Amino acid sequence: MAKQREEALFERGTLRPLDVQLHQVVAAGQWEIVDVAFTASNVDTQVAYTHLEPPTPESVEYTVLRQTGLGTVYEDRSAGRAKWGDGYIILRSTAPQTARLLLQVLKTPKDWSLTDTAASATLTVPAIDTDALTVDALAGYLKATAGVVSATAAPLPAADLGSGTPTSGKYLRGDGSWQAIAESEITDGSLLARVGSTETISAAWSFSTVPSLGTLTGYIKGASGTLSASATVPEADIADGTVLARLAANETISGNWHYDGTTTLDSTVIFNNVYSQTGLSGSYNNVGSGQSRDAVGLYVVSSSGGAVTWTGLTGGVDKKIALILNFEGAQTLTLSHDSGSSDAANRFYCPNGTNYVIPTYGSALLCYYGTRWMVVGPVA
Repeated sequence: MAKQREEALFERGTLRPLDVQLHQVVAAGQWEIVDVAFTASNVDTQVAYTHLEPPTPESVEYTVLRQTGLGTVYEDRSAGRAKWGDGYIILRSTAPQTARLLLQVLKTPKDWSLTDTAASATLTVPAIDTDALTVDALAGYLKATAGVVSATAAPLPAADLGSGTPTSGKYLRGDGSWQAIAESEITDGSLLARVGSTETISAAWSFSTVPSLGTLTGYIKGASGTLSASATVPEADIADGTVLARLAANETISGNWHYDGTTTLDSTVIFNNVYSQTGLSGSYNNVGSGQSRDAVGLYVVSSSGGAVTWTGLTGGVDKKIALILNFEGAQTLTLSHDSGSSDAANRFYCPNGTNYVIPTYGSALLCYYGTRWMVVGPVA
């Protein structure tokens, strides 16, 4: 019955909440009881405290609870009085005695206030220690607007986190603004999730593991710091020492090939550069002058006036192979052994140190080695 009457009074506002009643009855926000001995009349005596935290030393109030004599406890208000300090106040007594004092720091409207309503009390706190604040049964988060703290349902609106427009592709920066991530803000060690199309990276990338390029048709070429995809490998990009896997049909190689191992030719070898002369007769020195040094591999001779002699052949390159055909049915072609009529680098070394005769419709295979053309012999 008493509980029902209490609830009815509370609903009508007659019975106030307990925290409102305590605030009106107890004025002290902090208090402490201390004992002090005044050993002489009207002499400054330091009264120390340990639990109070007044905003200023002068904010401490004192009340005499008990004393052993008839002297009056008071504070000196003269111009030259001793100032109160951190952790103590200074009092006097008109006579020697011992007194018990109640020291207090009073609550003020500036500190906090309670507004009494029929069913609730609103607490206004200008400055608060969040470590000491407990909000029970709160769903969402606390939001302060115009000095009022209110509960707002989750989730937290992006606009309440920082300035700017929180659109897609923007992130909350340390300065409290919504912005897109600039390339200069991606430092070493940052986790980069994705780079969109036509992105430009100005600095070098370092990969701790081999990156995957997905499905790629062709090859990746790096030129002037740019990676580009190409369907075929240009001949100019095949440097010395490059592993060449395959040449398609009718491929043309303009430079020299150097083979370090056994070379197997599975199809026909065609000489595109041919040195051919007809109507020859007599002796010829340094044959082939005016031709590219290493472009010619096949030499075709057709004599009509008589037998032909060569004393030297230009275009020698170390380990180059040359094939000579005597395409004449009636005359011979003689290769003169180490003849002084041609330059030293163009001369022939023939088997047994004697001139080598290529018969009609015959051939000779030569290999340039060191500084001479070595006549290997006829081509079977």
